[in-house]
Amino acid sequence: QQILTGSEDKTIRTWDVRTLAETRCLTFDGPVTSVQTSAGGNVLTVAAGNDVHFLDRQTMRVIKKHTLPDVGGVNTAGLHP
Repeated sequence: QQILTGSEDKTIRTWDVRTLAETRCLTFDGPVTSVQTSAGGNVLTVAAGNDVHFLDRQTMRVIKKHTLPDVGGVNTAGLHP
């Protein structure tokens, strides 16, 4: 089992709940303000700075990225079924 965290330090990290060890760290261009998992659990939606990233949950690779005009940062983003 893992826990995902997003932070003002521009990262999302995965943690192993048994060992409490960090297992992965991804860095973004802006502070991470929101991390959400899709209903099926396959896609992560990450709001970071003025960008919204959609990542494959297994590989953590970017599927798609949208950059919004300078709006002062995206607070949250998510996928609806």
